[in-house]
Amino acid sequence: MTPEEIGLEVDGFSFGDVDPAVTESAMEGFGTPDFLGPIMAAAPIVFAILLVFLIVMIAAMWKVFKKAGKPGWAAIVPIYNLVVLIQVAKAPMWYLAIMLGGMILGWIPVIGWMISIASFVFSIILNIKLAKQFGKGAGFGVGLTFLSIIFIPILGFGKAQYLGGGAAAPITSTAAASPAPQAPQAPEAPSSSLPPQVPPAMPV
Repeated sequence: MTPEEIGLEVDGFSFGDVDPAVTESAMEGFGTPDFLGPIMAAAPIVFAILLVFLIVMIAAMWKVFKKAGKPGWAAIVPIYNLVVLIQVAKAPMWYLAIMLGGMILGWIPVIGWMISIASFVFSIILNIKLAKQFGKGAGFGVGLTFLSIIFIPILGFGKAQYLGGGAAAPITSTAAASPAPQAPQAPEAPSSSLPPQVPPAMPV
């Protein structure tokens, strides 16, 4: 039973006096807004693109770790991948405490914000160290920080080789692997140990 059927009155207002058509149109205003339709339609496409980016980033970091002689599967293990990254970059391990502190304590006002800023600065320094281990400059390390979706695949799938000594450098030339053949030496003349012979004297 509805308030209209029982003629309920509130402060002199009777629900029975309300036009049902007006009530129905008012309730339609609580439906899904028109601008959410395109967003909901594009959500699967956006999710698919993000998933592709994630797979590419994992594969690229996997290759970076393999070049450095580290296990590639470390790229998919949280926190441990950061430990391996610090090892590959030849950075001090206390970087890990600062970077994890920025992730965990960043929500705390003032102190957390300062730790987050320090963590961001050290991540830039870490990426510059990582770039130098692959023969790249500081600009490439900055690109690893701000455009990681571009620079990490370049580092992983490109021709850059790890210079930190973690993995053996591939031999690119057969001539460099084998020593050059030596020229054959001429045989020495046999030496005689006999004394020189004197011809016999002629009879007179």
